[in-house]
Amino acid sequence: MPIVVDRRTGKIISAPEITQEQRKLFWEIVVKNWAERNIDKLVELYVEKKTLSVAEAAQVVGVSTRYMYDLVKTEGFPTIRVGKRLLVSAKGLERWLDEQAQKGWNPDG
Repeated sequence: MPIVVDRRTGKIISAPEITQEQRKLFWEIVVKNWAERNIDKLVELYVEKKTLSVAEAAQVVGVSTRYMYDLVKTEGFPTIRVGKRLLVSAKGLERWLDEQAQKGWNPDG
């Protein structure tokens, strides 16, 4: 049976008899594949802008804006508050994604 992931939350819904090591490898592959497909978007936005709105960051990462708001609450996520606005550092986002790929990021915790 294949691994089934909820696209809205990023959580694994169904993964019978999957080990923690397999789960880590799965997320490592997901993040690496994202980086390969979307690095041009990130570079293009970074060249033009130093910061991104949460919606722009969601578009770059390829997740919903709602899910990105959950991600920005993650410890170590590169956010900047300017008044009431919450912004994401474009350079910091790239660095954060690389770090997650290196350590096998898993949104399930």
